[in-house]
Amino acid sequence: MTMQKQDEVYRGYRVIAALVSGEPKGQVYAGKDRVGGIRFEAESIDEVVAQAKSWIDARLGAARQAQRAPNIATAERYAEFLTSEKLGDHERAMLIAHANAEVLTATELSKAAGWDSGSGAANIHYGYLGRRVATLLGLELAVRADGSPIFTTALAAGAKQNADSDDNNFRWAIHPELVAGMKIAGLI
Repeated sequence: MTMQKQDEVYRGYRVIAALVSGEPKGQVYAGKDRVGGIRFEAESIDEVVAQAKSWIDARLGAARQAQRAPNIATAERYAEFLTSEKLGDHERAMLIAHANAEVLTATELSKAAGWDSGSGAANIHYGYLGRRVATLLGLELAVRADGSPIFTTALAAGAKQNADSDDNNFRWAIHPELVAGMKIAGLI
């Protein structure tokens, strides 16, 4: 029996295909928002899904060519994420503080989110946000020596230690493309 509807996530996008007035049709979504303004049509729901996936592949391929690095999206793609995904208050607070300061430690990110627990909470939550961004935008993250991904590299890069600083906290410099995306999305 042929399925009457398919709803699946592909490379961070949601593809929904169904029979509409007896005709197979489909659309692509980023979060709750329809992307591309295109309705896919074909002979079967499977073909509609295949068309949508090909369109996503082409879109991501074009976006990848415009990226400065594999782990850094364009400002427009960051804005797409920020407008289509619900951010927690703590995520929003960390991003805004980071954009305003440009370079912060995890402890400073924790304080921006309202936590006095040192760096641990920010490492977990900012890393989780980076993971979501990387997954939904199809970014290739930097990896540790053991091969595990460094999720925060979707949001920021390691910054050089201030020569006159006496602390040993690791510093993260937010990607300028993310800051520009935040401006486009109206976050800052």
